[in-house]
Amino acid sequence: MYIEYYSINGIEYARIRNSVRKDGGVSHGKSTTLGRVLDRKQLIFKSREHGTYQYDPDTGERKNPPDDFCLKIVRKNAREQLIVDFGNTYFIDRYIDQLGLWSVFDAIGYGNPDSFKALLCYYILESRSNAHAKDWYEGSYARIAYPKALLESPRISDMLSALGGEIVQRRFFETYIAYLKKSTAEAGKGYVLIDSTGLPNDIRLPITAVSNHNGEINNEVRLIYVVQRGTGMPIYMRYIPGNVVDVSTLLTTIAELKALKVDTKFAILDAGYLTLASIGILLDQKISFLARVKKNWSLYKEIVKNHRADLECDENRHTFHAVNVK
Repeated sequence: MYIEYYSINGIEYARIRNSVRKDGGVSHGKSTTLGRVLDRKQLIFKSREHGTYQYDPDTGERKNPPDDFCLKIVRKNAREQLIVDFGNTYFIDRYIDQLGLWSVFDAIGYGNPDSFKALLCYYILESRSNAHAKDWYEGSYARIAYPKALLESPRISDMLSALGGEIVQRRFFETYIAYLKKSTAEAGKGYVLIDSTGLPNDIRLPITAVSNHNGEINNEVRLIYVVQRGTGMPIYMRYIPGNVVDVSTLLTTIAELKALKVDTKFAILDAGYLTLASIGILLDQKISFLARVKKNWSLYKEIVKNHRADLECDENRHTFHAVNVK
């Protein structure tokens, strides 16, 4: 069995041929068409039945082409190749490079880094859907900076599916947190801000649920977010069902931060996280914290009653002047 290449109207095709020696001669059995040749070296073909695929001659398997496979087709009446929207993508690329974050993104290990980088720039700069990513790419400096990027909708879907895996996410955060510890002066202090917010939606997601937050009823998903206090750099995020109250997630959040080797020494918390139980947890973990006390607590009423006179004095008065900027 061997692969035979032939041309029709200047286009190269391939097929599988079987050679059989019979009566001192060689005859060929029925051939199997592989399709149009896209890359002879990597055995990548395209057919109506199977689409674009890579052929394995040892097993006869047709599988998806490598992530870094890039087919460049020059169309008639194609747009100008050297006139591109330059500044915004160039700035983002250079800024990320200056921060040293490209090495963090490379740790994800996606097979086509150019596709990942181009899609990242597209998400930062544009609010349009993935269906417009390729048009943006062809008219952007991204086409020059990331020449092997593939931003067709099916390839973007494959990329997002690969990036959404738990192993990939863990690999990223391990590298990213190590980067924070090396690159920011705040890393060793362990100062974090922990907050959560509702993401209202009526989509039939398993985690969409009815929430009563400060008397406001919504269908929503809750997003928990932890950032570094001094720099505002994100450290941790996760989503939970919308009907889960904030206080019940505090212990899990702190435990996962420790699992990620984030040494939390001081936390600024939203009032929703503060209960007597959560205070006990924070004290047991030796984590200093700052949070607003709820007005319906007897502790709040007692503090206001006993210390209001001391708080409202001339020594604690600050005057703010409005500045008219023209």
